[in-house]
Amino acid sequence: MENKNTNLDEINLQNLARSFWKSRFFILFFTTIFAISAVYYAISLPNIYKSEATLIDPNENSSGSSNLASIADRYSGLASMAGISLGGGSSSQSDVALAMLNSRDFFSRYYNDKDMLRDLISYKQYDELIKKDIYFSKNTSNNKNFDSSFKIFREHFSFSKDIKSNLITLSFEHQSPAIAKKWLQKIIFDINKYVKDKELRKATATYDILTNEIASINNPDLNFMVSKLAEKQIQTITLSKVTDEFAFTVIDSPFKPENKFKPYRSWVVILITFIGFLISSFVVLLSYYLGFFISLKAAPPFIKFIDDKS
Repeated sequence: MENKNTNLDEINLQNLARSFWKSRFFILFFTTIFAISAVYYAISLPNIYKSEATLIDPNENSSGSSNLASIADRYSGLASMAGISLGGGSSSQSDVALAMLNSRDFFSRYYNDKDMLRDLISYKQYDELIKKDIYFSKNTSNNKNFDSSFKIFREHFSFSKDIKSNLITLSFEHQSPAIAKKWLQKIIFDINKYVKDKELRKATATYDILTNEIASINNPDLNFMVSKLAEKQIQTITLSKVTDEFAFTVIDSPFKPENKFKPYRSWVVILITFIGFLISSFVVLLSYYLGFFISLKAAPPFIKFIDDKS
């Protein structure tokens, strides 16, 4: 009985192999169609360029900030009894800035800037021969709602932070290498300016409050702590006047990419061609188990001609 089953399996495998052999031109034809389509599709894909920048938080390893925080923790109970808030632990300034980069509030400045939004919504293609950006004749950015525009922005812009080195990488992808660089420069400038203006307002208001409180504090330890806090606010105010890199220090500036980032056209062609081969092979396999074989009779006339010649 086992020998009989073994013989049947061998016969089935032989019949299946024979079916694939008889349908080889169908598989070849079907796979070729997919390959040709894949080539046209890959050629139609626009080149995408990626500009990157490397940043670091200037306050990430600041010993002064950590010392001030430890002093604040030490005297927080005493200060609260005196009715003074010394503040508590807070998130890293760079982490807050990164969260802001991903927010709708931050993107709204670009949504309201029609020239910037035009690069995302109304952009048509980049002419590599004449190195020129081409836009749609009609400004389609006027018809895009906020959520759709924000989604497109998120597809172009991304960032990551290395936990070990604390280095932050920002990147912007676009069909135009010049626009990719322009947007990244604009984003870095805007986030630094936003954080600087915010911290300057906060430091100025805090300094005014602390200087008024110092005169009424009789406890020397608490007076020392408030003086240190006031000194910290002065440092913040001074820093905001001498540098634009308030939230992030630029280690590697945005650049205009010369080579495309994607697509990988060769891989696109290989993948789609392989899918065509799998589909055609599955059709032959399915037809075998359904009891009718795809043979040359179902193939196009020129394939029959090739088979007759062979």
